[in-house]
Amino acid sequence: MPLSNIAFTYPYVLCLLILSPIIWKFLRSQSLSVELKKFPAISLIAKDKSIDNTFENNSMLIVVLRFLIFLLLVTVLSKPYYKNISNYNENKKVLIILDNSWESGMGWGKKIENVKKLVTSKNSDNISYSLVTSSKINDKNFNFLNNKKSSEVFDFIESVKPNSWESDYPSLFQLINKDLKKYEDIYWFTEPSLNESKKSFFLKIKRQNLNIIKTPKNLMPPLFFLKENSKRGRYIFEIYDFNKFYNEVLIDCYDIKGRLITRKSIRGTSSKDKEWYVTKVTLEIPEEFDNSIAYFHLNNIKSSTAKVVKTNKSEQKRIGIIQPNYNKKISEFDRANFYINTALKENHNIIFGNVNELITQKISLLFSDDYDKSFVSDEKTIIHWIKNGGTFVKFGGPKLLDIMTKNNKEKLFETFTLSKTPINLNHELSFRKELNFKEFRSDSLFSGLKLSDDIKIKKYLEIKKIEHLRISNILPI
Repeated sequence: MPLSNIAFTYPYVLCLLILSPIIWKFLRSQSLSVELKKFPAISLIAKDKSIDNTFENNSMLIVVLRFLIFLLLVTVLSKPYYKNISNYNENKKVLIILDNSWESGMGWGKKIENVKKLVTSKNSDNISYSLVTSSKINDKNFNFLNNKKSSEVFDFIESVKPNSWESDYPSLFQLINKDLKKYEDIYWFTEPSLNESKKSFFLKIKRQNLNIIKTPKNLMPPLFFLKENSKRGRYIFEIYDFNKFYNEVLIDCYDIKGRLITRKSIRGTSSKDKEWYVTKVTLEIPEEFDNSIAYFHLNNIKSSTAKVVKTNKSEQKRIGIIQPNYNKKISEFDRANFYINTALKENHNIIFGNVNELITQKISLLFSDDYDKSFVSDEKTIIHWIKNGGTFVKFGGPKLLDIMTKNNKEKLFETFTLSKTPINLNHELSFRKELNFKEFRSDSLFSGLKLSDDIKIKKYLEIKKIEHLRISNILPI
């Protein structure tokens, strides 16, 4: 065991060793506190005077032993310990779990501030940080920063934002489980609410090195639930709050353009649900106003979640999908109809059938995918329906080009002239393998529509004469 590996918890106590020479001198010069007692008989027969009466110096052995006791006391008070060099040179691993579900929105600023304070207080070259969020950024991945220095942690947390969905604790545990024992400290920044999934996650990672930093309850937003009654114009609001009940709630009702339709002040009924304060209010709207209302705003509750969108089933749109004869040989996953139906069926009334059947059912939106051939024979019916306010969406692909070629069609719906040869960017001579949409012109029928930058164009058809939108190579499509 090399002496260089020995360190002291309180090294300043070693300053007492400066007094060593004084202690040594004192111990040598100071006589022993010994009192001699002689038996009378011995005194009578003794011929010479006893040397015990002339004792001057302490025994050297006693002086050394006393000095060693002094050194031992100094050593014990300084608390020496042995440094394990193999561990000392390695980075100390710290895991930070950052809950970023929808619940974290109100207290997000405070949470990020606390993370920065933690990292700053432990600012050291021998610490490496891993930071992971509790909700996924897509179907598979979490935001995960692995074994980085403090400077990179600061950059990372500035890029992380709260998501509008729940935390996925089971998947999070699977991600970090194999490395849990490697972390010397675990810091979990979370909200005070607890559900079964979160409780199970806590029990799995519970260790002596787990530190939980909760967002203060006063920063937790109230939760609003809207229950539409079977009676038209009757709405039941439930308000869950960590801090208080609401004796009176002021509800503003707006139309789709954001215009105030009516305002109601309603007294609520209160109840307790575990750690939540629950306030229930019932709003009744006259029928002449109810049809115009798009959303509600709880006026006297200061929260970013106080806006509640109205979802009245009776106001669902009727949407038609042209699919007169279902061909079982064609996989439903190859048809756009499957994905349209999956995306819209929860909030709208989806109807399948031929063009004439759908139009007679007063639909407002009509879809035709690339496999649909019937739109050619029903083209005049569709054009007449569009002129009377209908919206028609046609998916184009190889099948559309084949139909136009076989029917010797130059124009689509007497309006669009499409090039029959698609431009494919996946070519050896292509300068770019994919393109993006440019912003829509003010005179385009798509003006004001925002398209995601994630949409990439690898093959397209040109529209002649009529320009609706441009892609990044300045060509109309």
